[in-house]
Amino acid sequence: MSNKPDPPVPLRLVRVDSKRFWIREAFYREQPSVVFKHGILLVLGMRDGSYVTWSTYSNFNLLEQSHLIIPVVKTREEDVNRDGKSDKLHFNLEVPVSDSQDVVSVEMILVFDYKLNVFAIFALLHTSYGVDAFIQRASFAAGAKFVAEGDLRLQLKQPLAHKGSDTRYNVAIIDENSVFVEDYTLSNIFSNYLSRNVSTYFDCKYPIWQTGRGAGQPFIITGSVSYPEELIIYPLRLDRRCLYIYLSNRTGNIPDA
Repeated sequence: MSNKPDPPVPLRLVRVDSKRFWIREAFYREQPSVVFKHGILLVLGMRDGSYVTWSTYSNFNLLEQSHLIIPVVKTREEDVNRDGKSDKLHFNLEVPVSDSQDVVSVEMILVFDYKLNVFAIFALLHTSYGVDAFIQRASFAAGAKFVAEGDLRLQLKQPLAHKGSDTRYNVAIIDENSVFVEDYTLSNIFSNYLSRNVSTYFDCKYPIWQTGRGAGQPFIITGSVSYPEELIIYPLRLDRRCLYIYLSNRTGNIPDA
C-alpha cells in the first residue's frame, strides 16, 4: 500500500452575481374585465365660491339637499372588438345650472368593478377590485362644456400574488350606507383609496374646456373611459427561479435580470 497522500481535488469556484442571477418577478399582458357600476359623484364649483352636487348615493344627496342638482345622465359601454369584454364607457351629463351660475370647475368620480385573472405558471389569481376614475378640471373662464377622453390605468405598489384569490380590495370606493358627510369628501375617499396596493387613475392627456354657454343651456360633461390592456407584474415562484438557474447554467447564458 502506498503512503503517498491523495492528490488534491481541484475545486471550481463560480462567482454568482445575485443581482444578475435571481429573477424575482415576471410579467404578462392582460386586458382586464371592467364593468361600470353606475356609481357617480359630481361636484361643480362656481365662480362665486358656491357649488352644486349630485351623486347616485341617496344618503349623500339627502346630506347635500341645499346644493343638490339633478342632471340628465346617459352612459353606454362598448365592446369594440366583440370579444365579450367591454372596451370603453361613453358618458354624457347635462347639468341644469341657472344662467347666473358660472361653472369654473368639475370634479367627478366614476366607479367600476375591475377584474384580473393573473396567470403565473400554471396558477391563477382571481382578483376583483372596486376602482374609480377621477375626472377633474378647473378654469378661470366660465365653462359651457367639458370633454374628457382617456384611459383607466392600473397602479400597483407591489406585484400581485401568483396564486389564490385576492379580494382585499373588492370593496366599495364610497360607503353608500354612511350618513356622515365627511365620508363623501374627496379627501377622505382618496386617502383610503390610495393606501391600497391596487388602484386606478384616469389618464386624460387632452381635456377640453369649452366656454360660451348660451341662455337656458345646461352645462355638459361628456367623454369616454377606455379599458386598455395592462402589463401585470407578479413575483416569480421559487421553483421557476430554480428552473431558470438550471437552464442558465446548462446554456452558460446568464442574462441581465
